[in-house]
Amino acid sequence: MEKNLISISAVIKDGWNLYIDNFQKFVNPILILLAPYVLLFVVQYFEVPGLDALNLIILIVSVVINLWISILLIRLINDILIKKEINPSEESLYQSSVSMIASYFWVGIITAVITILGFILFIIPGIIFAIWYGFSGYVNVLEKENNKGYAALKTSKELVKGRWGKTFLRLVIPGLAIYFVVMVIIIGLMYAITGGNIDMMSYQQSVLLNILSTVIFLVLAPLFISFTNIVYNSLKETRMPTATPETAPTPPEAPLA
Repeated sequence: MEKNLISISAVIKDGWNLYIDNFQKFVNPILILLAPYVLLFVVQYFEVPGLDALNLIILIVSVVINLWISILLIRLINDILIKKEINPSEESLYQSSVSMIASYFWVGIITAVITILGFILFIIPGIIFAIWYGFSGYVNVLEKENNKGYAALKTSKELVKGRWGKTFLRLVIPGLAIYFVVMVIIIGLMYAITGGNIDMMSYQQSVLLNILSTVIFLVLAPLFISFTNIVYNSLKETRMPTATPETAPTPPEAPLA
């Protein structure tokens, strides 16, 4: 008998509690994520010579840092979920996550290409692929077998198989709920800062909106990863075991003629 997946309300509640209760552990990763954006703002604001080249370098560094911290947060949050003892001062988690960047990046590229092709062919296949393969990065980072390249995508699909709709709702609704709240907060802040004179055609206001959005969503990055990690663990815990030659029932013998 199939076990029930964690409820949508539990995903939101557990993810929020994990984020709040462990926020101190997330401070350093958040600051590292913010660093390239702060540097980019400073370079552009002061019009540093060689701006185009610097922008390109910062962009590349930003991509590498995002990959690194994504891996780090997936591992850190998973350790919290399974109640593994974590030493906040331990550097091994940061260091060992660096060695996983190339593999994680490759899995991300394959997932992105397949999903984009699905959207190009028709929108519905793109959405289906996005959910099927949405956990491939988590498989790559957290599992020890079938976690490289296309094998990670196959493992992700096997987790979702037969539960696509339920998985879709548990991935999308928590994220949309937080996104809606954040957008309300951003609009409120923009209204307060501009004295109610919001003008999206204004360069200054568009820059301010970009800064607010970037900072808030980067600060909330561990929360979004928590939601996905919780769903991923629930999928693993509730999947039906695959019959093997040792465990599969023996077919009855054909009657003798």
